Amino acid sequence: MKVTDVIIMTHVENGEVKLPHAKQWELYNKNLKIHVVVGEDSPKGKRYNWRNSDRILRDWWKQNHASVGECIFLAEWDTFVNTELPELPEEFDLVGAKLIKSDFFSIPKRMADPSWKPENWMWWREFNQMGIKDPKFATGLISFGAFLFKKKLINSIADPMWDYIYDLDIISELRFPTVACASNYKIGEIELPFVSFDVVDTPTEKGVHHSVKTAVE
Repeated sequence: MKVTDVIIMTHVENGEVKLPHAKQWELYNKNLKIHVVVGEDSPKGKRYNWRNSDRILRDWWKQNHASVGECIFLAEWDTFVNTELPELPEEFDLVGAKLIKSDFFSIPKRMADPSWKPENWMWWREFNQMGIKDPKFATGLISFGAFLFKKKLINSIADPMWDYIYDLDIISELRFPTVACASNYKIGEIELPFVSFDVVDTPTEKGVHHSVKTAVE
């Protein structure tokens, strides 16, 4: 399924909307409709805003869903794209670079740890706060800087039945895919080899890159 729209999550810094890669979007994906979502400053601080990006997205979606097409690529301000965007496989409703599932939760470890396994994902510790009793729905998907999903999926996530979860402080990469899974959508991963938490100064290969914090000439 071809992408119809791009949503870029960003914020204001020093009085300006942070969009260091705007020219790249215009160059490589100029035929797509691009929406910029600017998160409001939270009195709880920047970390709270970062953790709850999906709530900012959900609030924006409630007001603007009619203007968005059927297949969305979700990016963050530091997502750098120097190629055409990939397609969403027909068998999935939501995909990202890495899907994390586990039958049980174990001691939290950082993913850089060589002994890390899916059961060690640190954000599982927040699952019980969500009030979803069946752990089979617990789903992690990373990175939030490069998600592809169908419009019908985010329409379901915006349903008022999930308001109670979006009143909580939950990391986006757990909450968004878990609510999608609990809504019976199919979640998977696609090849996005340059999407990670590592900061890259100047991408040298074609693809979707995350995270690139400064403008690339």
